[in-house]
Amino acid sequence: MSSASKRPSTQRAIRARDAGLRKVTVTTRVLLAGAVGATGLFTALAALAQPGRSAVAGAAATGQALRRAPVRHDDGGGGEQERGSDSGLTPPAAAPTPDYQYSAPPVVSGAS
Repeated sequence: MSSASKRPSTQRAIRARDAGLRKVTVTTRVLLAGAVGATGLFTALAALAQPGRSAVAGAAATGQALRRAPVRHDDGGGGEQERGSDSGLTPPAAAPTPDYQYSAPPVVSGAS
């Protein structure tokens, strides 16, 4: 066999390889774009499903909270004074008691 008869099959193999690589490249790009899009979609769905304030209501509430926040300053005597406190919060009458009392485990040392 001469090298002239091998040349068309070699060129055909090279073209087939290049076509396969192009298909793999295009498929990879499409799958990557789809994955990024799906991630964005799932993120948006999770944000909507999350309980809490909406973005618009949250921004408005934050602005109102900043305007009504009490301003504390040091009076120089070691204590703090509060100005502009209209939050309506009062401290509890007594400190809450824990439901669970922790007791240290017995210490056992040495081997017998």
